Amino acid sequence: MAEYAEKIEQYRKDIEESAKKIIKTDFPRTVIELNDLLKSELFDLKNMPNMTVKLNLPVPDPVVLNSHESLSKRKRIEEENSGSLVMTFPEGGVPCNEHIMKLINLMKPHIMDLIERCNQIKMWIQLLIPRIEDGNNFGVSIQEDTLSEVRQVEGEAGAYLDQISRYFITRAKLVSKVAKYPHVVCMVYDFS
Repeated sequence: MAEYAEKIEQYRKDIEESAKKIIKTDFPRTVIELNDLLKSELFDLKNMPNMTVKLNLPVPDPVVLNSHESLSKRKRIEEENSGSLVMTFPEGGVPCNEHIMKLINLMKPHIMDLIERCNQIKMWIQLLIPRIEDGNNFGVSIQEDTLSEVRQVEGEAGAYLDQISRYFITRAKLVSKVAKYPHVVCMVYDFS
C-alpha cells in the first residue's frame, strides 16, 4: 500500500510541475508566437482576394430546341432535376484551396496542443481540490470555477477542430453541386 501511495504522490508532483510550466512559460510563449503569426502576411486581410480558387469546370453547351419541338412536362422536370453527368474533370480533380490548407496545417497543431495542455491543467486542478469537510468552501468554489473555464476552452478548441472537418465536407458538397449544375453561375461565386 505504501508503494502505491508513493507512486501516486510522485504522479501528483509531476502533474503539478507540468501544469505550472504550462501556465508560467508555455502559454505566454505560445501567445507571443500566435500574435506574431497574426501579424504575418499569411493572415493579412489584404491577401483575401488571393484566397479564392478557380474551378476550371467544363460548362456544357445549352440545349437548343426548335420552336416545333415541345417536351412533355414530365421530361422537362426530369431534365431540370438531373443536372450534368460528371465522370471526370478535364484537368483532373479539383484541388484544395492552397492558402486555406496552409492556414489549417499551421493552426491544427496549435489547437491540438491547446487541448492537451488543457487536459493537463484540468488534472492538476482536480488534484488540488480538497474534500469538503467543513463549511469553508470558498477556495473549492474558485477551483471549480477555474476548472469550468478550462473545460470551456478545451471544448471550444475541439469545436475548432470540428470546423476544419466541416469545411472540407461543405467544400466537397459545393464542388459536386457546381460540377453537377455548371450552368448555374451563382454557385461558382459561392466557392472558395
